Amino acid sequence: MVAILTIIEYNKCMNEIKDKADRHLESFSDDLRNSIIKKVSSKNMIRPYTPNEERILREGLNENKEQSTHEVLMEGFKEEQLLIRLNDD
Repeated sequence: MVAILTIIEYNKCMNEIKDKADRHLESFSDDLRNSIIKKVSSKNMIRPYTPNEERILREGLNENKEQSTHEVLMEGFKEEQLLIRLNDD
């Protein structure tokens, strides 16, 4: 009879340990998931990208590689400087 009780108690303890381990694993995986989401969405910036900025960035990364993003931006800058000079004259 004592051996049966100890087996029952042992099984009960093992189930409790298993439940605690499962809850701990769930908590850990939730924390890890949230950390990854936060890391990916913040991209180590002061503020995260807005959806519009994210779209522009993705389009820039997937653009035709005839011109780099820097070259396109420099063309725009030069055009803007030319317009400023023309307006000043």
